[in-house]
Amino acid sequence: MFTNLLTLPAKLFYNLWAGPMNKDGEVASKGKVADMLMARLKEHDFFKRPIPRSAWHLDFGSSYLDRQMEEFSHLSTEDLLATLTEFAAYAITRSITDNVKILSEIASGRGTRNHYLMSRLREYMPKGLRLTTSHEFAIPVQSREAIKFATLAYTTVNQVQPSERTNKGR
Repeated sequence: MFTNLLTLPAKLFYNLWAGPMNKDGEVASKGKVADMLMARLKEHDFFKRPIPRSAWHLDFGSSYLDRQMEEFSHLSTEDLLATLTEFAAYAITRSITDNVKILSEIASGRGTRNHYLMSRLREYMPKGLRLTTSHEFAIPVQSREAIKFATLAYTTVNQVQPSERTNKGR
C-alpha cells in the first residue's frame, strides 16, 4: 500500500531557497551543518502538532525563512544549504517515522535528483528501511503529483480512511 505523507517543511525550504542554487546538492555537499540553525528548525511548532500534521505556508514560508536567514546571515551559502538540506532530510524522515511502520520508502519529485539530500535521507532513515526512487519502478520521478492522485483514488475507491492507512499499515 502506498502512503503519502506531508513533508511541507522540506518542500517549502527547497523551493524557496535551496533548490534554485543547489543543483543536485552540489553546493550543499561542500558545506557544514550549522547546529544552532538546525536545532531552531527542529523546534518548530509543526513537529509538536498531532498526527496527521498540517502546515501552512506561513509556518515555513518566505517570511519564516527570511527571519532565520537574517539571524544566521554570518553562515556561508554552502553551510546554509547544507543545513537546509539536512533539515529537509530530517523533516521527511520525521514525517515517515511519526506516521507509519514501513519497510521501504519510494521517493519521487525533484529532490530525488539531489544526491546530497538523498544521502542525508539514508542517514536519517531507520535501520532496515529501504529508500529507493519511483524510477526503479518505471515511474518517472517527476510524476509526484500523479502518484499522489493515484494514491488518493485508490484509498477513495477502496474506502480506506487516512487513520486506517496509518494505524493499520494499509
